[in-house]
Amino acid sequence: MRPGTGRLLDSCAGMNAPFRRLLWWLGYRFGWAPWDTGRPIPMLVEAVEGQAGLVPGRALDLGCGTGRNAIYLARHGWDVTGVDLVGHAITLAGGTRRRRARRRASSRAM
Repeated sequence: MRPGTGRLLDSCAGMNAPFRRLLWWLGYRFGWAPWDTGRPIPMLVEAVEGQAGLVPGRALDLGCGTGRNAIYLARHGWDVTGVDLVGHAITLAGGTRRRRARRRASSRAM
């Protein structure tokens, strides 16, 4: 997470839900989403790849944002459903998935 983000997210906890949703929507809409690092959270990586790694199964990622954790799990054999209140975050997640698929296809063609 980027510096200062923790304080911002902590202050959001006391906000009413519509205002919090607006904050998330604005962040994704204007490209300011410091909570979205593009990488899966370290605890998830440890749970999946660690010594006692989880066996792939089904997962529900609530508040998935742009899908960084859902994409990670899917790449490790999981059947994942991501849900988020901010539709634009889901749109961005779909774009990320399509870009990665195109890169994989073009690297295979070479």
